[in-house]
Amino acid sequence: MIWTLLLGAVPLDRVGAPLKLYLTHEDVVEHFRSVEPKLAECDLHADQTLPFKAGMFPDGKVEVTWVGVEPAPFMECARRVMESIKSPVHHGTTVHVSTTLYVRNGETFVSPSLSIDTRYLGPLMLFVSGDRTEREGVMKYLTGTPDPER
Repeated sequence: MIWTLLLGAVPLDRVGAPLKLYLTHEDVVEHFRSVEPKLAECDLHADQTLPFKAGMFPDGKVEVTWVGVEPAPFMECARRVMESIKSPVHHGTTVHVSTTLYVRNGETFVSPSLSIDTRYLGPLMLFVSGDRTEREGVMKYLTGTPDPER
């Protein structure tokens, strides 16, 4: 009975599967791999290295911002294509990703060594038996406060 109630509280996507708490590195790489073939509709005549930041929102919206490069028609097209493809829906805050788009010999690919800038993992909830001294000891350990007894 309790399990049924707990399952009823899990956020679900449109199909009924539980939403991810946050996107993993593999989820983000897989998303950009799915975008790469669609970038072929943009003009790919010159080799380019284009660093960018992407915000992947919980509802699947993607926002792309180019970093340190002059705007060009290809970049506007690539931004429009990347923002038109929804990212995986998740139950968390916006995931900020830094990576690079490469154009080489008419092919595009996103660097597999992307970095996820921020991720909110939620509060850590612990039950500590004992009195206030034990609770303070656990908190000092978790926050890295030096303890001369350790």
